[in-house]
Amino acid sequence: MDTRKDEAVPFLSPEEDTTPSNKSKRTFTTRSCLVHLLVCCTYIAAVTLFAFSRTPYKVCLEKSTEAGNLDLYSREAIRYHLDIIDLDAGHFEFSPNPFVGDPRPELDEAWDELLQNIHIRVTPTEFSALKPQLNRSSLRLSDGDYIIRLGVYHELHCLKWIRKWIHRDHYWADLEGAALDERKWHIEHCLEHFRLRTIATASLSPATLHFGSQNGARTLEVNGRHMVKAVDWDKLQAWTSERKVDLAAIDWSTLLPE
Repeated sequence: MDTRKDEAVPFLSPEEDTTPSNKSKRTFTTRSCLVHLLVCCTYIAAVTLFAFSRTPYKVCLEKSTEAGNLDLYSREAIRYHLDIIDLDAGHFEFSPNPFVGDPRPELDEAWDELLQNIHIRVTPTEFSALKPQLNRSSLRLSDGDYIIRLGVYHELHCLKWIRKWIHRDHYWADLEGAALDERKWHIEHCLEHFRLRTIATASLSPATLHFGSQNGARTLEVNGRHMVKAVDWDKLQAWTSERKVDLAAIDWSTLLPE
C-alpha cells in the first residue's frame, strides 16, 4: 500500500469540507471568539476607568512631585512601619513623655533633639531631582552642595514655637512692643501653615463616639485611636544627621548664592 498517496489525499474532500454545516460551525466559532474578546476588552476598560476615577488627583500629584522626586536620595533615609496613634490619658503623663507638660529642662532637651538636623546638604545631582517640584534654587556650600530643609523639620519648629507661645511668660517674658508683635506674627504663620497642610493632606481616620460618666453625669467621649503608615523616625534622623548643616557655625560669606 502506497502511504504517500494516502497522505496526499485530504481527510475530507473539498465538497465535504465546505458543506453548510461545517461553514456554520466555523462561523459560529469565530463569532463566539469575537464576542468573548469584546466582552474582555470592555471589562478591562471599565475596571481601568473605575480605578482612575477612584484615585484622588492629590495622590497622583504627590507621587509625581514630593514622593517621586525624593525617591532619588531618600531610599536610605525612609522606612515605613505601621504604628498606632492613641492620645489616651497615659500619653500625657510626664515621666514617659518628655514632649508635653510645663516647661522643664527635660522637655526643652527633647524638643531641641528633634530639631538638631533642621538643615541638611544634598548633592547637585540630588537637588536637580527636586527642581521640577521647586522651580527655584537654594544657597550652596563652598563645595557646591545645596542646603535645604525638609518639611517635617519646619513643622516641628512651628510646634516648638507654638508651645513656647503658650508658655511665653516662661520663655519670652521680656518680649514687648514690636518684638512681641513679630513673635505673634510668627505663631500666626505656623498656625496658617498647619491649617493649609491639614486640609491638603486631609486625614480620613475615623473616630468613634461612646458614652462615659464623670461625677455621676453622662458624658460623650471620643476615641481617635487609629493605625497609620509611619516613617521610622530614628532612621530618618540618622540619615539627616550625616548631612547636617549648622548654619550658626558657618561663615555666611562663604555660602554661594543661588
